[in-house]
Order: sequence, then C-alpha cells, then structure tokens
Amino acid sequence: MLQTCPQCGLKFSESPALAGVERCPSCGTRLAPSPDEQSPSILITRYLSTVWQLITRPSSFFRAMPVSGGLSRPLAFALVTHWIGSALGFLWLALIGGRLARFFDGWRQISSEVAEVDNPGRAARWMEATDQLSVWFKNAAPVIIDPFLTLLSVFFTSLLVYVGARLLVTPGKNGAPQLITYESAIRIVCFGMAPAILAGLPIFGFGVASFLTIVITVIGAKEVYRTGVLRAIVIALFPKLLFLALLLTGIVVLGLLLVKFLSSFIF
Repeated sequence: MLQTCPQCGLKFSESPALAGVERCPSCGTRLAPSPDEQSPSILITRYLSTVWQLITRPSSFFRAMPVSGGLSRPLAFALVTHWIGSALGFLWLALIGGRLARFFDGWRQISSEVAEVDNPGRAARWMEATDQLSVWFKNAAPVIIDPFLTLLSVFFTSLLVYVGARLLVTPGKNGAPQLITYESAIRIVCFGMAPAILAGLPIFGFGVASFLTIVITVIGAKEVYRTGVLRAIVIALFPKLLFLALLLTGIVVLGLLLVKFLSSFIF
C-alpha cells in the first residue's frame, strides 16, 4: 500500500505505521496515521503482517525501510515480539512441568475448605499453595521483567552494531546511507528480533528463534548498509565477536599469569 508524504510527495512502499516511520525521512513532516489505522484490529493485523514479512521476505522489508523517522515503533515492535515469545515459552514450560496444574489444584482445595473452621489440614495446604505460588512467580519473573531487559539489550547491542558499521561501511558507497547513524542500527536490531516470537514453540523454539534472529539481522545489515555478506555478518555479529575476543583475551592473560606464577616455583 503506497502512501505519499503530504509535504514533499515522497512515496512509501508501505504504511508508515507498518514501516515504523513517524516522520518523513526527506522533509521531517510528521506522518499521522488515519483514525482507522489506530483501531486494535488494524494494529494487530499490521503487526502480524510485519512479523510475517520479516520472517519470509526480510530483504524486501529492509531494502524499503527508512533509516530514520523515529524509534517508538521499532522499539515497540521489538519489546512486544520478544515478550510474546518469552511468555509463550514460559507457559509451555509451565504446562510441561505441571506447575500450573499443581498451583490451581492447591487453591481449589483451599476454596473448598473455606467454610470449615477447624480443619487440621487447612494450614498445611495453605502453606503448600503459598509455596507453589512463590515458585510460580519466581519462574514468571523473567517474563515480567523481559521488556526492561530487552530494551537494555537493544540499546547496547545496537551501539556495538553501530560501531561495527562505522568501521566497515563507507557512507554513500554502493548505495549505503550518506550518514551511518545509531538510529539505523537500532532499527536493524529491533526488526531483526521478529523471529523471537517463535521462542514459544515447543522444544526447539528458542534455538530456531535465536538462529533466525541472527540470519535476519545479517540480512538487515546487508540491505540497509548496502554491503557484502561477509561484512554484514561481522556488523550483525559484532557484539558477539567483541565479547568472544574479550573472553579469549582474558583466557590468554590468565594463562600467561598462571605460567609465570608456576615458573617462579620451578625455576
């Protein structure tokens, strides 16, 4: 669905609400969605359409994605997608482990005995249900705080992706953006998290989601920065490669210190 900026006439290959654009990249005019675009059904449909396009046709999505226009929609997309995947994954594990069944069973027993004043097993059952509730909240805590952790992860990962892009991409060369911005890195990371919703699939969901997230982020870096596959891989994996380099450096330093320490006793 094409949409035209009312100020400069720039055409978008899709709705600004779908592309995560708040302002026209050309003139900066705010692109306010029509009232019907704000209806829950339309928003849900467009969200699912974005997830589907990113998983099935990531190249076309990133090729048409503006590198500027605001961060609220990309961040909202990443937070919602990752939270849905985490929540579904938690529910699946809870159902497999029987935690939900034991939890509701304990509270049903308590409810059936509310009218009994002198029940010797009531206190014990109350403590058991309380323990189950505590365990449930302990396991649900990662889901509850997931949006906050995801937000921190997006900003930190995007910062390192931005550093990798600045090191490996020449602005304006081969169609690359004239200015490599932190916002463009955030957009790549946010929309690259589309497969996170698959983490809720049984057994292999987390592995599939992690692998596809890497693949789509690499494709995003390749299309947005108009670079080769190898450079796109280094840019997308720059946070992990930097962590691995620091880890190996630490291991080497510790090994040298250990050798030096042992040599002082031998010689």
